[in-house]
Amino acid sequence: MANIIRCVLPDGVHRFKPFTVADYRDFLLVRNDMQHKTYEEQKVIIKELLADYFGEYPETLRPYMFMKVFTGSIGKTKIPVAFTCPTCEKQKQVLFDISQEDLVEPTIEVAGITIAFKLPEKEYEDKAAMIYDCIKAIKYNNQWYPWKEMSEDNQIQVIEAIDFTTFEKIYTQLTPMRFELKMKCCELRTNVYEDILSVFKLLINPDEIFSFYQINHTLVKSSYDLNSIMGMIPIERSIALSLVEKDNKK
Repeated sequence: MANIIRCVLPDGVHRFKPFTVADYRDFLLVRNDMQHKTYEEQKVIIKELLADYFGEYPETLRPYMFMKVFTGSIGKTKIPVAFTCPTCEKQKQVLFDISQEDLVEPTIEVAGITIAFKLPEKEYEDKAAMIYDCIKAIKYNNQWYPWKEMSEDNQIQVIEAIDFTTFEKIYTQLTPMRFELKMKCCELRTNVYEDILSVFKLLINPDEIFSFYQINHTLVKSSYDLNSIMGMIPIERSIALSLVEKDNKK
């Protein structure tokens, strides 16, 4: 299968093979297995899954790449998600936008200086530490100065020049994968997702296993070879199913 999923990273364009129907089955099985694991065990499982597909890339970029390949494979960037209103307890459904912009290293102007950043190479719990470690260079009076070659006093002056609004903007741009899910019923709530585990559990429904095999069964009954079906990408299988259903209605 050709590398047709285009992914723009800071060092250029990378192309990946799409996930197949067989891969999607594995995701369903992994998601089902997670139901019986602790949160810490789930984090280990998702890290292992990402390493299997994108092991040669930095760990911090793997969630972004997974989502790029996932959306390209299913052929859509908006997924219906169900939620329960905490006020009226009604069941609602909303479209979850999982589209992503190209991944670039941000540059911010503040207090007459330009700050160039690199993307984080590890996970951080402290936002300030992440921003400090990710500064690559400073531009002042049209001259670039490498961050690591600056004195501690000058580094402190730069950090102190960053106001809270700019600080939050930098943090958002340094987060390779970030989604917002807006849920509206009695009131508007916004959930922010910055970790792949939460998004994976939201997108992959373990109850979908039965319908997964049911679709394969329907296609096999319509003369599709099972191996060919498993080698398709999910959007191909969806198209094949819609054609079969259309023929059956005639």
